[in-house]
Amino acid sequence: MLLLFITQWTKDDGDEMYLQFRLISSLSSVFFGVGFLLVNSIWDLVTLSFTDFGIHNSFFLMFMILWWQLFVFGSQVYKLRKELTKND
Repeated sequence: MLLLFITQWTKDDGDEMYLQFRLISSLSSVFFGVGFLLVNSIWDLVTLSFTDFGIHNSFFLMFMILWWQLFVFGSQVYKLRKELTKND
């Protein structure tokens, strides 16, 4: 999923637009990851389940960040295609 955002877009049309979509989705995934980590830490404090933030939770956090990035990118492309078909 990360390669989707690192690689260059191969279409000739809308290159800057897709670059903007990738940047917005990357930035929102960083905020989502920080918020998810904060909520998870507060939940551990409230429930007093002081589990070590080991490798399993780190992989889960990375998966959630990448999933959110792909979700935001896909939703932006879907909205654009829906708007283009509505105008035609």
